[in-house]
Amino acid sequence: MQPITQSVDCAHEGTERRSDVGPSEAVFRTLLDAVPDAMVIVGQDRRIVLVNAEAEKLFGYGRGELLGQPVEVLVPERHRIAWGAASLSGLRRDGTEFAAEIRLSATATPDGTLAIASVRDVTERDRTRNEALANLNHDLRSPLNAIMGFAGLMYSGKLGPLSASHKEYLGDILNNANELLQCINDAVGLGVPPAKS
Repeated sequence: MQPITQSVDCAHEGTERRSDVGPSEAVFRTLLDAVPDAMVIVGQDRRIVLVNAEAEKLFGYGRGELLGQPVEVLVPERHRIAWGAASLSGLRRDGTEFAAEIRLSATATPDGTLAIASVRDVTERDRTRNEALANLNHDLRSPLNAIMGFAGLMYSGKLGPLSASHKEYLGDILNNANELLQCINDAVGLGVPPAKS
C-alpha cells in the first residue's frame, strides 16, 4: 500500500477505483468520504494532505484545490494565532465564515505525524440554541419580575402593615428571587447575545 501522502496528489472523484490507488487506499478513501463531518488531514508542515467530500462541500473548495494548501486557508485570520487551537469559525472559499465545532486528533504514520480535524458547521444549532435561551430568558424573567415587584411592595409596607413573620417570609422570597435572577443572568450571559431593542 502506498503511503497516503504519496497518493493524495491523485485526483479522487467519488469512490471509483483508480489504477494508481491500491485497494486499501480506495477503501480508506471510501470510508473517509462516508463520514458525515468534514475531515481535513494535515501534515507536520501544516499543509493539507487529505480531505473528504464533506470538507469540499462545507468549505466550497474542490479536493485538488485544497491538497498542499496551508490549513490556514480554512481558518479566518483572527483565529490563526496558535497551531492546534480549535477555532470557533471556519472560512469558506467565498470568504464567508461559519460557526464550527472542530475536534483535533493526531496519528503517527510512516511519513510522520498527521493532524486530523473533524469539522462540523454548527451555525443552525447555535442559532436555535440562542433563540431558545432568549425565549427562556423572557419566559422566566417576566413572572419573576412580577413576583419580585409585588413582594417588594408588600415588604416595604406600602400595601399595609405586616406581622414580623410575614415580613420575614417576604424577605426570604425576595432573597431567593434575586438569587434566581442572578442564575438566569449567568445562564443567559453564556449563550445569548444582548436582546435587540
